[in-house]
Amino acid sequence: MGRPGFAAVAALAVLTATGASASAAAEAVATPPADAPGAVAVPLASPLVSPAAAQLRVRGSVAPDPMVAGATSVYTLTVTNAGAGDARDVMLTGVLDRHVSPGPLPGGCRLVARTVTCAGLELPAGHTVTYEIPLTTGAAVPEKTDIVHRAEVTAPGQAGDAVQFVTPTRSMSDVEVVKRGRRAARAGGRIAYTLTVTNRGPSRATGVSVHDSPGGTLAERPAACPGTGADVVCTVGALGPNKSRTFRYTVTSDAPGRVGGCATVRTGGRDGNPANDSSCARTTVKQARSPKSASGEAEETTAEQADRLPEDERVVVPLEEPRAPHREERRRSRPVANDDAEPADAPVSATLPLAGTSWRLLGLGAALLLGGALVVSCLSRQSTGRRRR
Repeated sequence: MGRPGFAAVAALAVLTATGASASAAAEAVATPPADAPGAVAVPLASPLVSPAAAQLRVRGSVAPDPMVAGATSVYTLTVTNAGAGDARDVMLTGVLDRHVSPGPLPGGCRLVARTVTCAGLELPAGHTVTYEIPLTTGAAVPEKTDIVHRAEVTAPGQAGDAVQFVTPTRSMSDVEVVKRGRRAARAGGRIAYTLTVTNRGPSRATGVSVHDSPGGTLAERPAACPGTGADVVCTVGALGPNKSRTFRYTVTSDAPGRVGGCATVRTGGRDGNPANDSSCARTTVKQARSPKSASGEAEETTAEQADRLPEDERVVVPLEEPRAPHREERRRSRPVANDDAEPADAPVSATLPLAGTSWRLLGLGAALLLGGALVVSCLSRQSTGRRRR
């Protein structure tokens, strides 16, 4: 082989080593001039064409962002085939953070430990598929905790892709207070009030306390609400979602008027509904009942006392249904003349007594009978005398 032939082979080797294309190599090994000594014609080989390949991509997001402790978020994973070829047997794998719990998974996905796997997907070129996984963050997860999300997509014979991102958390609770007490009371008596603190969630509330100004003299203070002042301050501390605490205290008032006031609840975190952070209850104090006078003044009747009592102290006794009187009662209750009235304590006899008008009627009947007998006797004598004649 002559020198031009060796030069052509050397140029081909250099181009191949540096990654030049097949077309560039063909230009380098072009047929030398015919008059060159030892020139050899080298045929041009066709360039190698690789089949079209798939290009898999995965992206992830969470809504809402930040994630609310105790609430449910939506974890979205999107897989895209950006290549020119189809992808078969695609597998999506997502690793969940320890502070979240998954809800119902999409079709074709399953959960093993804390890993969600969605397998057997066929993804044509240019197509996209999206998976939505509900995640519930723990209610006690502290504010600004980082939730780490990891996902990976793979397919046999294709290059895969992975993604990792971080979402912070925040706390959001709804703490409310309800105060209850009597609407009316007597001066000198005890009036009881209750304070109920409830966390409606979704996050655990921290640093919870309730403050109330009863407006009367404290007679009994809860053990959880220490102090010596006129106000009631109760420390609740941490309160989980849908949990409640109730405090009870009593006050007294010696003078007529109004006692009570409004209670307020506070939390050390974020409160999503300030409208229910206050509750009011007031009691109307009436004059105490005066004792019976030493001069013999009559006490109030039961009806008068009932009218003076507050509505919540009255006792309503249901009346019996009216019933028809018994035959014996009807006979006893028949009105009679005043002069013939029976004594109230007289025993009831099984027979009807003869007295008053009854005796008169009996005498009149006897007189009529006697008169009738005399008339009959006279008529009988006259008839006998006529026969004798």
